[in-house]
Amino acid sequence: MKNTQKNHSVLEVLEGNGLKVAVLTSISKSENTKEVENNLLGMAKSVSRALIENGYEVIVVNADDKMISVLKKEKPHIVFNLAERFNGKQGYEHHVAALLEMQEIPFTGSGPAALINCNDKIRAKELMEYYGISTPKFQVFETGKEKLREDLKFPLIVKPSNTHDSIGIHEDSVVYSEKDMKKKVEHIVNEMSQRAIVEEYIEGKEYHVAVLGNRKLYTLPIAEADTSRSASKILSYEMKWNIDWYKEAPIICPVSLPKHVERALIDTAIKAHRKLGVNDYSRVDLRLDRNNIPYVLEVNANPGLTEDCFIFHAAAVAGIKYSALIGRILEHAAERHNIPILVAAK
Repeated sequence: MKNTQKNHSVLEVLEGNGLKVAVLTSISKSENTKEVENNLLGMAKSVSRALIENGYEVIVVNADDKMISVLKKEKPHIVFNLAERFNGKQGYEHHVAALLEMQEIPFTGSGPAALINCNDKIRAKELMEYYGISTPKFQVFETGKEKLREDLKFPLIVKPSNTHDSIGIHEDSVVYSEKDMKKKVEHIVNEMSQRAIVEEYIEGKEYHVAVLGNRKLYTLPIAEADTSRSASKILSYEMKWNIDWYKEAPIICPVSLPKHVERALIDTAIKAHRKLGVNDYSRVDLRLDRNNIPYVLEVNANPGLTEDCFIFHAAAVAGIKYSALIGRILEHAAERHNIPILVAAK
Protein backbone atom coordinates (compact mmCIF):
# COMPACT_ATOMS: atom_id res chain seq x y z
CA MET A 1 0.00 0.00 0.00
CA LYS A 2 1.28 3.45 -0.74
CA ASN A 3 -0.15 6.89 -0.04
CA THR A 4 -0.15 9.73 -2.50
CA GLN A 5 -0.26 13.43 -1.71
CA LYS A 6 -0.17 14.65 -5.32
CA ASN A 7 -3.92 15.10 -5.55
CA HIS A 8 -6.15 15.37 -2.51
CA SER A 9 -8.91 13.53 -4.37
CA VAL A 10 -6.85 10.33 -4.46
CA LEU A 11 -6.70 9.16 -0.86
CA GLU A 12 -4.75 5.94 -1.35
CA VAL A 13 -3.33 3.69 -4.07
CA LEU A 14 -3.29 0.02 -3.19
CA GLU A 15 -1.33 -2.53 -5.13
CA GLY A 16 -3.06 -5.46 -6.74
CA ASN A 17 -3.67 -7.36 -9.94
CA GLY A 18 -6.63 -7.82 -12.23
CA LEU A 19 -9.26 -5.16 -12.89
CA LYS A 20 -8.71 -1.66 -11.54
CA VAL A 21 -11.42 -0.52 -9.14
CA ALA A 22 -11.84 2.99 -7.75
CA VAL A 23 -13.44 3.00 -4.31
CA LEU A 24 -15.32 6.28 -4.13
CA THR A 25 -15.90 7.66 -0.65
CA SER A 26 -16.98 11.01 0.78
CA ILE A 27 -15.16 12.55 3.68
CA SER A 28 -16.50 15.48 5.68
CA LYS A 29 -14.90 17.34 8.58
CA SER A 30 -18.20 17.88 10.35
CA GLU A 31 -17.86 17.59 14.12
CA ASN A 32 -21.63 17.24 14.44
CA THR A 33 -21.58 13.83 12.76
CA LYS A 34 -17.96 12.77 13.31
CA GLU A 35 -19.05 9.25 14.25
CA VAL A 36 -20.68 8.88 10.84
CA GLU A 37 -17.67 10.35 9.03
CA ASN A 38 -15.28 7.97 10.79
CA ASN A 39 -17.56 5.11 9.81
CA LEU A 40 -17.51 6.17 6.14
CA LEU A 41 -13.72 6.25 6.08
CA GLY A 42 -13.53 2.88 7.81
CA MET A 43 -15.99 1.45 5.28
CA ALA A 44 -13.85 2.62 2.35
CA LYS A 45 -10.81 0.92 3.88
CA SER A 46 -12.69 -2.33 4.56
CA VAL A 47 -14.15 -2.48 1.05
CA SER A 48 -10.70 -1.74 -0.42
CA ARG A 49 -9.07 -4.57 1.53
CA ALA A 50 -11.84 -6.93 0.42
CA LEU A 51 -11.37 -6.01 -3.22
CA ILE A 52 -7.60 -6.55 -2.96
CA GLU A 53 -8.26 -9.95 -1.41
CA ASN A 54 -10.35 -10.70 -4.49
CA GLY A 55 -7.38 -9.79 -6.69
CA TYR A 56 -8.32 -6.30 -7.88
CA GLU A 57 -6.12 -3.23 -8.09
CA VAL A 58 -7.67 -0.48 -5.97
CA ILE A 59 -7.47 3.28 -5.67
CA VAL A 60 -9.47 5.22 -3.08
CA VAL A 61 -10.92 8.49 -4.38
CA ASN A 62 -12.78 11.26 -2.58
CA ALA A 63 -16.06 12.58 -4.03
CA ASP A 64 -15.12 16.22 -4.61
CA ASP A 65 -14.79 18.71 -7.45
CA LYS A 66 -11.69 16.91 -8.82
CA MET A 67 -13.33 13.50 -8.79
CA ILE A 68 -14.12 13.24 -12.50
CA SER A 69 -10.72 14.47 -13.68
CA VAL A 70 -9.01 12.00 -11.32
CA LEU A 71 -11.14 9.09 -12.53
CA LYS A 72 -10.49 9.98 -16.17
CA LYS A 73 -6.77 10.06 -15.48
CA GLU A 74 -6.70 6.83 -13.45
CA LYS A 75 -9.10 5.01 -15.83
CA PRO A 76 -10.55 2.40 -13.46
CA HIS A 77 -12.63 -0.34 -15.04
CA ILE A 78 -15.38 0.36 -12.54
CA VAL A 79 -16.12 2.54 -9.51
CA PHE A 80 -17.28 1.01 -6.22
CA ASN A 81 -19.52 3.87 -5.18
CA LEU A 82 -19.81 4.46 -1.43
CA ALA A 83 -20.22 8.25 -1.65
CA GLU A 84 -22.89 9.88 0.51
CA ARG A 85 -21.56 13.45 0.14
CA PHE A 86 -19.99 15.70 -2.48
CA ASN A 87 -17.27 18.12 -1.33
CA GLY A 88 -18.24 17.06 2.18
CA LYS A 89 -21.79 18.34 1.84
CA GLN A 90 -24.87 16.26 2.51
CA GLY A 91 -27.74 15.95 0.05
CA TYR A 92 -25.62 15.39 -3.06
CA GLU A 93 -25.46 11.60 -3.10
CA HIS A 94 -27.56 11.33 -6.24
CA HIS A 95 -25.52 14.09 -7.91
CA VAL A 96 -22.37 11.96 -7.50
CA ALA A 97 -24.10 9.08 -9.29
CA ALA A 98 -25.37 11.50 -11.97
CA LEU A 99 -21.84 12.80 -12.61
CA LEU A 100 -20.55 9.25 -13.03
CA GLU A 101 -23.48 8.36 -15.27
CA MET A 102 -23.05 11.43 -17.50
CA GLN A 103 -19.36 10.66 -17.95
CA GLU A 104 -20.23 7.01 -18.76
CA ILE A 105 -18.10 5.75 -15.88
CA PRO A 106 -19.45 2.38 -14.69
CA PHE A 107 -20.23 2.18 -10.98
CA THR A 108 -21.76 -0.13 -8.42
CA GLY A 109 -25.13 0.50 -6.87
CA SER A 110 -28.06 2.64 -7.84
CA GLY A 111 -28.27 5.47 -10.31
CA PRO A 112 -29.46 9.00 -9.51
CA ALA A 113 -33.17 8.29 -10.00
CA ALA A 114 -33.24 5.41 -7.51
CA LEU A 115 -31.12 7.34 -5.01
CA ILE A 116 -33.59 10.22 -5.20
CA ASN A 117 -36.47 7.77 -4.76
CA CYS A 118 -34.90 6.23 -1.66
CA ASN A 119 -33.19 9.22 -0.05
CA ASP A 120 -36.23 11.46 -0.25
CA LYS A 121 -38.24 9.58 2.36
CA ILE A 122 -41.43 11.37 1.34
CA ARG A 123 -41.05 10.33 -2.29
CA ALA A 124 -40.18 6.79 -1.21
CA LYS A 125 -43.32 6.48 0.90
CA GLU A 126 -45.49 7.96 -1.85
CA LEU A 127 -44.10 5.44 -4.34
CA MET A 128 -44.63 2.58 -1.92
CA GLU A 129 -48.22 3.64 -1.34
CA TYR A 130 -48.73 3.86 -5.12
CA TYR A 131 -47.38 0.33 -5.65
CA GLY A 132 -49.33 -1.14 -2.75
CA ILE A 133 -46.30 -1.74 -0.52
CA SER A 134 -47.24 -1.46 3.14
CA THR A 135 -45.60 1.49 4.87
CA PRO A 136 -46.70 3.34 8.03
CA LYS A 137 -49.31 6.06 7.52
CA PHE A 138 -47.73 9.49 7.48
CA GLN A 139 -48.15 13.22 7.06
CA VAL A 140 -45.69 15.77 5.67
CA PHE A 141 -45.06 18.99 7.57
CA GLU A 142 -43.50 21.85 5.63
CA THR A 143 -43.94 24.71 8.11
CA GLY A 144 -44.78 23.04 11.40
CA LYS A 145 -48.12 24.83 11.51
CA GLU A 146 -50.13 22.17 9.70
CA LYS A 147 -52.95 20.45 11.56
CA LEU A 148 -52.37 16.79 12.36
CA ARG A 149 -54.52 14.37 10.39
CA GLU A 150 -57.30 12.82 12.44
CA ASP A 151 -56.41 9.27 11.40
CA LEU A 152 -52.87 9.55 12.81
CA LYS A 153 -52.97 8.44 16.41
CA PHE A 154 -50.26 8.70 19.06
CA PRO A 155 -47.65 7.45 19.56
CA LEU A 156 -46.07 8.87 16.41
CA ILE A 157 -42.48 9.21 15.24
CA VAL A 158 -41.08 12.43 13.74
CA LYS A 159 -38.32 12.12 11.13
CA PRO A 160 -36.35 14.40 8.79
CA SER A 161 -37.21 13.78 5.15
CA ASN A 162 -33.64 13.71 3.78
CA THR A 163 -31.00 12.26 6.08
CA HIS A 164 -28.92 9.08 6.42
CA ASP A 165 -27.47 7.22 9.37
CA SER A 166 -30.25 8.17 11.83
CA ILE A 167 -29.19 11.83 11.72
CA GLY A 168 -32.06 13.84 13.18
CA ILE A 169 -33.68 10.80 14.81
CA HIS A 170 -33.30 10.81 18.58
CA GLU A 171 -34.76 9.05 21.59
CA ASP A 172 -37.41 11.79 21.86
CA SER A 173 -38.45 11.40 18.21
CA VAL A 174 -41.22 9.05 19.33
CA VAL A 175 -43.88 11.45 20.61
CA TYR A 176 -47.02 10.97 22.67
CA SER A 177 -48.61 14.42 22.50
CA GLU A 178 -49.25 17.14 19.93
CA LYS A 179 -47.08 19.54 21.91
CA ASP A 180 -44.03 17.25 21.72
CA MET A 181 -44.76 16.48 18.07
CA LYS A 182 -44.80 20.18 17.13
CA LYS A 183 -41.54 20.76 18.98
CA LYS A 184 -39.79 18.03 16.99
CA VAL A 185 -41.35 19.14 13.70
CA GLU A 186 -40.28 22.75 14.24
CA HIS A 187 -36.72 21.66 15.00
CA ILE A 188 -36.50 19.69 11.73
CA VAL A 189 -38.13 22.45 9.65
CA ASN A 190 -36.28 25.40 11.22
CA GLU A 191 -32.94 23.98 12.36
CA MET A 192 -32.37 21.26 9.77
CA SER A 193 -34.11 23.11 6.89
CA GLN A 194 -36.04 20.01 5.85
CA ARG A 195 -39.61 18.89 5.64
CA ALA A 196 -40.63 16.65 8.52
CA ILE A 197 -42.43 13.33 8.31
CA VAL A 198 -44.85 12.47 11.09
CA GLU A 199 -45.46 8.75 10.88
CA GLU A 200 -47.45 6.20 12.82
CA TYR A 201 -45.15 4.34 15.19
CA ILE A 202 -45.25 0.59 14.61
CA GLU A 203 -44.80 -0.99 18.03
CA GLY A 204 -43.09 -4.14 16.90
CA LYS A 205 -39.66 -5.60 16.22
CA GLU A 206 -37.48 -4.16 13.46
CA TYR A 207 -36.00 -6.38 10.75
CA HIS A 208 -33.51 -5.67 7.98
CA VAL A 209 -33.47 -7.59 4.70
CA ALA A 210 -30.51 -7.40 2.33
CA VAL A 211 -31.58 -7.70 -1.32
CA LEU A 212 -28.97 -8.52 -3.97
CA GLY A 213 -28.91 -8.84 -7.74
CA ASN A 214 -30.64 -7.19 -10.67
CA ARG A 215 -32.81 -9.15 -13.08
CA LYS A 216 -32.84 -12.07 -10.64
CA LEU A 217 -33.15 -10.84 -7.06
CA TYR A 218 -32.32 -12.83 -3.94
CA THR A 219 -31.98 -12.07 -0.24
CA LEU A 220 -29.58 -12.83 2.60
CA PRO A 221 -30.91 -14.17 5.91
CA ILE A 222 -33.18 -11.75 7.75
CA ALA A 223 -31.54 -9.80 10.60
CA GLU A 224 -33.28 -8.29 13.62
CA ALA A 225 -32.22 -4.94 15.07
CA ASP A 226 -31.99 -5.37 18.82
CA THR A 227 -33.40 -2.08 20.11
CA SER A 228 -33.76 -3.23 23.71
CA ARG A 229 -31.25 -0.61 24.92
CA SER A 230 -33.33 2.20 23.46
CA ALA A 231 -36.04 3.70 25.68
CA SER A 232 -38.12 4.36 22.54
CA LYS A 233 -37.19 1.02 20.92
CA ILE A 234 -35.79 2.75 17.81
CA LEU A 235 -32.39 3.01 16.13
CA SER A 236 -31.81 6.62 17.15
CA TYR A 237 -28.57 8.49 16.47
CA GLU A 238 -27.57 7.94 20.10
CA MET A 239 -28.28 4.22 19.86
CA LYS A 240 -26.44 3.75 16.59
CA TRP A 241 -23.38 5.90 17.19
CA ASN A 242 -22.91 7.24 20.73
CA ILE A 243 -22.84 3.78 22.29
CA ASP A 244 -21.23 2.26 19.19
CA TRP A 245 -24.30 0.10 18.73
CA TYR A 246 -22.84 -1.98 15.92
CA LYS A 247 -20.10 -3.24 18.26
CA GLU A 248 -21.91 -3.31 21.61
CA ALA A 249 -25.48 -4.35 20.87
CA PRO A 250 -26.26 -7.63 19.12
CA ILE A 251 -27.62 -7.94 15.63
CA ILE A 252 -29.81 -11.01 15.83
CA CYS A 253 -29.29 -13.26 12.85
CA PRO A 254 -30.66 -15.75 12.03
CA VAL A 255 -34.08 -14.93 13.41
CA SER A 256 -36.77 -17.32 14.57
CA LEU A 257 -40.00 -16.49 12.75
CA PRO A 258 -42.84 -18.53 11.29
CA LYS A 259 -42.13 -19.39 7.66
CA HIS A 260 -45.10 -17.39 6.35
CA VAL A 261 -43.88 -14.29 8.24
CA GLU A 262 -40.35 -14.70 6.85
CA ARG A 263 -41.85 -15.02 3.39
CA ALA A 264 -43.91 -11.86 3.88
CA LEU A 265 -40.83 -9.89 4.97
CA ILE A 266 -38.78 -11.14 2.03
CA ASP A 267 -41.50 -10.60 -0.57
CA THR A 268 -42.18 -7.08 0.72
CA ALA A 269 -38.46 -6.20 0.72
CA ILE A 270 -37.94 -7.49 -2.84
CA LYS A 271 -40.98 -5.61 -4.12
CA ALA A 272 -39.80 -2.37 -2.49
CA HIS A 273 -36.27 -2.83 -3.90
CA ARG A 274 -37.61 -3.44 -7.38
CA LYS A 275 -40.28 -0.74 -7.47
CA LEU A 276 -37.89 1.97 -6.25
CA GLY A 277 -35.49 1.07 -9.06
CA VAL A 278 -32.51 -0.06 -6.97
CA ASN A 279 -29.44 -1.69 -8.57
CA ASP A 280 -27.12 -4.42 -7.29
CA TYR A 281 -27.88 -4.35 -3.54
CA SER A 282 -29.97 -2.68 -0.86
CA ARG A 283 -31.02 -2.99 2.75
CA VAL A 284 -34.74 -2.77 3.37
CA ASP A 285 -35.77 -1.88 6.93
CA LEU A 286 -39.15 -3.14 8.10
CA ARG A 287 -41.23 -3.53 11.25
CA LEU A 288 -43.79 -6.18 12.08
CA ASP A 289 -46.97 -5.00 13.76
CA ARG A 290 -48.90 -7.02 16.34
CA ASN A 291 -50.57 -8.99 13.54
CA ASN A 292 -47.20 -9.83 11.91
CA ILE A 293 -47.90 -7.52 8.98
CA PRO A 294 -44.62 -6.08 7.62
CA TYR A 295 -44.30 -2.33 7.12
CA VAL A 296 -41.40 -0.85 5.17
CA LEU A 297 -39.68 1.95 7.07
CA GLU A 298 -37.19 2.74 4.33
CA VAL A 299 -35.16 1.33 1.46
CA ASN A 300 -31.43 1.99 1.72
CA ALA A 301 -30.00 2.06 -1.79
CA ASN A 302 -26.50 2.86 -0.50
CA PRO A 303 -26.40 1.01 2.84
CA GLY A 304 -23.47 0.55 5.16
CA LEU A 305 -20.90 -2.06 4.10
CA THR A 306 -18.61 -2.11 7.12
CA GLU A 307 -17.47 -5.44 8.52
CA ASP A 308 -19.91 -5.15 11.43
CA CYS A 309 -23.00 -4.00 9.52
CA PHE A 310 -26.34 -5.78 9.12
CA ILE A 311 -25.55 -7.04 5.63
CA PHE A 312 -22.26 -8.58 6.73
CA HIS A 313 -23.90 -10.38 9.67
CA ALA A 314 -26.54 -11.77 7.32
CA ALA A 315 -23.89 -12.83 4.81
CA ALA A 316 -21.88 -14.58 7.53
CA VAL A 317 -24.94 -16.62 8.53
CA ALA A 318 -25.24 -17.63 4.86
CA GLY A 319 -21.59 -18.72 4.87
CA ILE A 320 -20.40 -15.78 2.76
CA LYS A 321 -17.15 -14.08 3.82
CA TYR A 322 -16.97 -10.29 3.86
CA SER A 323 -14.54 -10.23 0.91
CA ALA A 324 -16.83 -12.55 -1.06
CA LEU A 325 -19.84 -10.34 -0.34
CA ILE A 326 -18.01 -7.26 -1.64
CA GLY A 327 -16.84 -9.24 -4.65
CA ARG A 328 -20.38 -10.39 -5.32
CA ILE A 329 -21.71 -6.79 -5.30
CA LEU A 330 -18.96 -5.81 -7.74
CA GLU A 331 -19.83 -8.75 -9.97
CA HIS A 332 -23.52 -7.79 -10.07
CA ALA A 333 -22.56 -4.28 -11.17
CA ALA A 334 -20.00 -5.53 -13.69
CA GLU A 335 -22.58 -7.85 -15.25
CA ARG A 336 -25.03 -4.95 -15.49
CA HIS A 337 -22.37 -2.84 -17.26
CA ASN A 338 -21.20 -5.77 -19.44
CA ILE A 339 -17.69 -5.68 -17.92
CA PRO A 340 -15.93 -9.06 -17.87
CA ILE A 341 -14.74 -9.99 -14.38
CA LEU A 342 -11.31 -11.59 -14.69
CA VAL A 343 -10.78 -12.57 -11.07
CA ALA A 344 -13.54 -14.47 -9.30
CA ALA A 345 -14.48 -13.51 -5.75
CA LYS A 346 -13.08 -15.81 -3.08
